[in-house]
Amino acid sequence: MQREFEKTKEWNILMGNKVPAVFTLPSPDIRSLATTLMYEEADELEEATTKDEALDAVSDQLFVLFGNAAKYGLEYKEIFEYFKKVCKSNNSKFANTEEEAKRSIDKEALRLDISPSDIDYMELNGKYVIFNKETTKILKSVNYKEPTEY
Repeated sequence: MQREFEKTKEWNILMGNKVPAVFTLPSPDIRSLATTLMYEEADELEEATTKDEALDAVSDQLFVLFGNAAKYGLEYKEIFEYFKKVCKSNNSKFANTEEEAKRSIDKEALRLDISPSDIDYMELNGKYVIFNKETTKILKSVNYKEPTEY
């Protein structure tokens, strides 16, 4: 995948896009375009009805994502090293016990300034998942760590 990342950088350079060697915040116009393109590709995935359409949409998302990363001066290795930390962080959102899940509800309600009754948990594959009842968004357990803590 690193080769494809580099090819995406080359494509962006050929298109006249700035691809800095170090982290650089792109202009507001470039940041807006990056967001727009990601939404367009997400819409394409939502509309996919066949495996080929889904593969095309996901591949387009990767291409746009890699291009966006290049425009920020981000490198493949650092992205995927950080991605490993994000995965660990996301896994720390799960509570190990029902007691931790209950404590997590109180902590998240306070952090989000919502009622504990707006939050629930369920046991799933031996872990407890805490979530917002209205949005179904997964919330943080008392075990949660930020990616930067790994």
